[in-house]
Amino acid sequence: MRDTDLTRRLFIRRTATLGAVTVGSTYFLAACGGGAETGGTEGGGTAALDCSDTSALTPQEVETRTSLQYVEKSVTEGKNCLNCQQFQAPATAGECGKCLVVPGSINPDGNCTAWVEKVS
Repeated sequence: MRDTDLTRRLFIRRTATLGAVTVGSTYFLAACGGGAETGGTEGGGTAALDCSDTSALTPQEVETRTSLQYVEKSVTEGKNCLNCQQFQAPATAGECGKCLVVPGSINPDGNCTAWVEKVS
């Protein structure tokens, strides 16, 4: 038998090794904070926060959100709701805030065209 022949025993051994490496890597990444939902964000670490529910808003309020181009995650570095003058932070960290201009729940990492730099 040649070294390149794949036997049942060799196949099972390689599959078990690959499975152990995969499971071990998953636990290692989770322990190190390498999961996608735990990645740090510039706006305060609220990547998993979802403030996109507009079911309680009127059609006009939804249209206002749309016309102001509100997004849950800012794509402009240094401009997010957390550092906007219009943003009203929630009482408890990790929750959605409010905005003086955009109706509905607002993600601190979000952004819109009404963004104004927060004055100290």
